[in-house]
Amino acid sequence: MTNGKMYLEPLLLTASAILQFVEAGYKIRQTFQQIHDSDDDDESVLVNPQTFEQSVDLLRLHSKLLLSVSELAATVGYLAAEEQRLRDAYTTILNDLKLRLNRLGIEVDKAEGKPARGLREAVKGRWGQDDFQVLRKRLATLQKDTESCVVAHLRTSNVILLLHQSREYETLDPGTKKSLQVLLENERIQRAVFPEVPVLAAREAVEVDHGTPIDSHETPIDSHANALLRAAEKLAVNEQVEATTFTAPLAEDQTSDDGKSISLAGELCHGMLQLASNSLDPEALGRLPIGDAADLLKEVFLEHLGFKSMNDRLEEVSTAHQQTLGWIFENVNPDLTAKDKSGGRLRPRPGSSFLPWLKSDDLGGIYWINGKAGSGKSTLLRFLYDHPETSQKLGAWAGNTKLTKAGFFFWTSGSLEQRSQAGLLRSLLFQLLQQHRDLIPVTFPDLWLQYSKMSTMERIKATISWSLPTLGKGLRLFLRYALRKTKICLVIDGLDEFDGDHKEIIDFFKGIVNSPTRNIKVCVSSRPWPVFKEAFETVPSFKLQDLTHSDMARYITDNFTKDATMYRILEKEPAAGSELILDVVDRADGVFLWVTLVVRTLLGDLGSDDMISDIQQRLCKLPTELDKLFRKRLYAQPKPHLKNASQIFQLLRAREVVCEFTNDYSAAAISLWQLSLAYQGSERFAIEGSVCEASDEEILEKYRSMQEHIDSWCQGLLEVHIKHILTQDSHRFKGKNTPKQIRMIARSKVTYLHRTVRDFLINSDEWDNLLQQTRGSDFDPHLSYLKSYVLELKLPLIEIKHHRRLDEWWHDIVVSLTHTRYSQSKEAPIRIDLVNALNSTMKWYWLPRENNPNDNWARDAFATYEERNKAIFHDPFLSLATKFGLIAYIKAQLLTGTFPYKGGRPLLSYATDFLVSRRQTVYPLSSPDLVKLLLSFPSDLVSIGFGSTTDPNLVYKTMAKKPEGETPWLSALKLLREANRRNWIEYYDVDPDGTARWVDILKLFLEYGADPNAEIKADKLDPAATALDVVESVLEKYKSFKISELKKLLVEKGAR
Repeated sequence: MTNGKMYLEPLLLTASAILQFVEAGYKIRQTFQQIHDSDDDDESVLVNPQTFEQSVDLLRLHSKLLLSVSELAATVGYLAAEEQRLRDAYTTILNDLKLRLNRLGIEVDKAEGKPARGLREAVKGRWGQDDFQVLRKRLATLQKDTESCVVAHLRTSNVILLLHQSREYETLDPGTKKSLQVLLENERIQRAVFPEVPVLAAREAVEVDHGTPIDSHETPIDSHANALLRAAEKLAVNEQVEATTFTAPLAEDQTSDDGKSISLAGELCHGMLQLASNSLDPEALGRLPIGDAADLLKEVFLEHLGFKSMNDRLEEVSTAHQQTLGWIFENVNPDLTAKDKSGGRLRPRPGSSFLPWLKSDDLGGIYWINGKAGSGKSTLLRFLYDHPETSQKLGAWAGNTKLTKAGFFFWTSGSLEQRSQAGLLRSLLFQLLQQHRDLIPVTFPDLWLQYSKMSTMERIKATISWSLPTLGKGLRLFLRYALRKTKICLVIDGLDEFDGDHKEIIDFFKGIVNSPTRNIKVCVSSRPWPVFKEAFETVPSFKLQDLTHSDMARYITDNFTKDATMYRILEKEPAAGSELILDVVDRADGVFLWVTLVVRTLLGDLGSDDMISDIQQRLCKLPTELDKLFRKRLYAQPKPHLKNASQIFQLLRAREVVCEFTNDYSAAAISLWQLSLAYQGSERFAIEGSVCEASDEEILEKYRSMQEHIDSWCQGLLEVHIKHILTQDSHRFKGKNTPKQIRMIARSKVTYLHRTVRDFLINSDEWDNLLQQTRGSDFDPHLSYLKSYVLELKLPLIEIKHHRRLDEWWHDIVVSLTHTRYSQSKEAPIRIDLVNALNSTMKWYWLPRENNPNDNWARDAFATYEERNKAIFHDPFLSLATKFGLIAYIKAQLLTGTFPYKGGRPLLSYATDFLVSRRQTVYPLSSPDLVKLLLSFPSDLVSIGFGSTTDPNLVYKTMAKKPEGETPWLSALKLLREANRRNWIEYYDVDPDGTARWVDILKLFLEYGADPNAEIKADKLDPAATALDVVESVLEKYKSFKISELKKLLVEKGAR
């Protein structure tokens, strides 16, 4: 909403222009009728400008309006059939009128015309009564059709939403308010008023996006909406509704055929069209982006919708083994079985339900593929998503309609977006809009208008916070338009890995397939949990573990025959070999993951003198449960190897812990380069080495070494996913790759083989067993990542450039400093030199401003440029380290005596920035240990004439535009008052990191001399208050024993 104008969908824009045109057409017809019927000596009609000149001006305006609306429609890129029909009729009548006026010598497009007196003879000579009647009927028909379309659109347009949010709506009586809802919900009323309009769910029509509230002063609801509200009032008091129930006085040319009444549709439309007409601004329309500008803006929206890990899970899912899973496309009777070629045993077949589901609407909109953990559901869904035959079979369902396909693979071990509904919606909308870019403006109409008015620089700086209401509303709007011209198939894997209410995600997919057009279908997969069984009991489905026996046999056979030793054994004993293969299949019980690990185990233990009976004995000793098989493989190796494996698993888990804390999962997937530097990188080089781009040879050597370690020590429980752009067998170093491809190898992701592996390691006693392997050593996974990032800076994979774009480093700085803070709780001592190396390397990269000795990369992490540019820092990096809670590092640095306080905000103040709440930042809560360290620190080591930084009452200037005297103690009290006002404090809080923590911090201030009678000055939000006022206010609200102790200490210290 801007300047009182409302963004209108194409239909409403078209309707608004048409109704203005109809008004102009009526006036022109009326003027010509008066001229035609006037006496020759009657000059009144010739001199009144209101009767002719302004009518022609209106027509000229609408000639321009038609162009503006056409341009906007072109930007949107799609018009429904009824919209196009109205526009065509509008254009035909407009052009006919222009032609008739041209014959009279009036050039509409050139704003020229004959003198009025010359018109009398021309009109009487060229216009007859029949012409006037035909024009009247054509205008009336156009008006009626337009009103019908607009009123039908009422139920799904933003105008109803605007009415609900308007001040006028709040003044209505309850019955009238309900009438608007009745209009949307009541099928009987809709059929009476709109006999040819299908009934839609009211929930879709009136759901308000609370994530993007409309300010009341911007809402363009005014007197133009009154007609619509009056019609709703009438509807509220009438039980019997018919198309001609309500009447309204109209101008002669706007009456119905009997000249007395108008339908309810017409009256409801009156207020709607007045609002639309008032909102149509040709000048504003002209500023909306079209052509290349619109294409660029669409790219901006797609870039905002996408997220870094969007395709990670799909790429990491194992591809199907060659010549497996093809049975999914076979049209086989479900009661039949087929003989397995590998041994003649019978296996079940999928039946005929999936193929008919792909090809028609007969079996409903949802197909459920379920299976045990490790049965290969994700592999099958990826096979379906990628395979061209899926699109071919769906083509039979789509017919002549365009087919659109999108997919999403939930991943519980991935980023927040990979396991949330917001991530699902962003990914689906990205894929769908990428294929239908013309629908981006109508999918996010408010955002489109907002971004249309921005400059390029403003768009670069702007960010979009994708709330669930915004995304959900966007998807509904997309489907409303898209399903008119395309059929959509969604492939969704891993509903059981959704991090939320499973019933909610089930209802979501059931809701979108219930489209009246039946133009959307969804194939989903999950484990057969009760919630899914109950939800999908009536939809077509199959159990995957029942259908992969022959695929397993093929996989085992292919891998056995590729191994030279096993191949010779099978050649000697072919019959026994076939029995061995089938025995593996039977023991797997449909779990393909078990098969892959067992095959690796059997081949790894193979001896040149082995016989099938030896292999069979080993097979019988292997557990059939996955957890037990994981344990056997992991702990059967030598102790040193197990210790090494433990370190690698701890590195993966440490990164998960940090990502969970920062709520940023984009760094959760570790690259092989990062893992190699963390595990085997040189700490000495990290501290003392110089920056130099990593060579191809160094990258490949580190890759080879780390890959071998993972394969050998982790026993197949981890995988390295290499991008497909690489030369075949390049990961085996048999092919040649370009420097770019070699760096892609370095960025390959290290992940768990399967979700069950992570569950086994993290969610059981196994984690303690793994940690035991490294106890007593100096291994610290968090400190290893600090070293890794310093080495990443000193051995970059990209061209070295000096610049000032802190945001390009900030993400990794946050991760590495958070790892540093976590390392303090480990047995390994903090490596102060590594933190200093991080700081010094960032200084080396930073491009300083000329003639500014205070310029420092760490300053850019604080406030705005204008504020931090003039600010005095104790030390920028030390201040940043304080915010990250690096207690040991801060202590070590201050003890050197080389960081004297020079003025500005002291470290003690930074240490309490997050006294009560983290406020959705990457920083930790304020630590009592850090506050105590700073309060008790020897003042002679940090102060040189500016006062003691250990003094909680030290007065300093802030970075605010109007700096006032501030102290660390006053700053802490303000944060407590703000937390009270914002309800950040928990009632009955027993969390040791909650009330007890911040009370301990405030007690420390008082014990080290904080002024008990300090007073906070009044500001825009709060009145002036003493320290006692603040504490008493919090105590009165939360009744906490801990807070009462704080008040008691405050009074003991002399608070009044």
